[in-house]
Amino acid sequence: MNVTNGSTVLITGSSGRMGTALSADMASAGFDLRLLDLRPHPDPPEGAVEYLGSLAEQGLIEAAVDGVDAVIHLAALPNEDSWAETVSQTVNNTELLLRSCASAGVSKILLASSHHVAGFYGKAETLPADVLPRPDTYYGVAKATVEAMGSLYHDRFGMDVLALRIGSCFPEPHAPRSMPIWLSPRDMTGIVLAWLSLSGSAFRVAWGVSNNSRGFLSTKPLLEMGYSPRDNSEDFLARLTEKFGAAAFSEAQSDYLGGPFCTAPLGQKMEG
Repeated sequence: MNVTNGSTVLITGSSGRMGTALSADMASAGFDLRLLDLRPHPDPPEGAVEYLGSLAEQGLIEAAVDGVDAVIHLAALPNEDSWAETVSQTVNNTELLLRSCASAGVSKILLASSHHVAGFYGKAETLPADVLPRPDTYYGVAKATVEAMGSLYHDRFGMDVLALRIGSCFPEPHAPRSMPIWLSPRDMTGIVLAWLSLSGSAFRVAWGVSNNSRGFLSTKPLLEMGYSPRDNSEDFLARLTEKFGAAAFSEAQSDYLGGPFCTAPLGQKMEG
């Protein structure tokens, strides 16, 4: 089933950095939005319906997904945390969401995964979108589990599922390491719109990145979906060179995809 403007779309994690930008773009594109988060949206689009609470609240989730055409699932722990907290907030909550979507007959769901699913691949490699997981953290393990659950719910219930392995989604790349894997908010919206327009049902895995000159993550599946990236991290090269120095770029190229997450203590909070 393709989902066009005028359809109802639920965005979880709608008050976070990605959710805030995406909800504004989706509203401008003519979608009816439901927004689910623990916190109120900082600037909710006109007509959007907010659901405030936790993804662990079954009644809230069932109400939020009832009658929607698609779900964009961004909500999760945003970075590394303890094993217990990671499983609770990312794995268990996603399972409840998927179960509720299946019961409500939701046909499409995008699962926000992460490049940390494959953090132990080297940056010199060209990585296809469906490369096997090599997680660098508990966070990466949890996202790999979320992908597996998406595959299960596609096969069991016929949902159209996109597991999007997001690189680094910020208004601009924040460090040399993020240049090859940067995803602009505008291109994130482009991915979502391209996927929503697809008919049929499949389980797809794709790298969520912009058209970066230094990129090494294959965007072939997204291009086949109709994604047309508009942004390139190279546009920020001068600013990043001034901030970090030229040597930082050669150092970043010799790193694993997961960067410092590959050596950081497991279960300790860090961002990236």
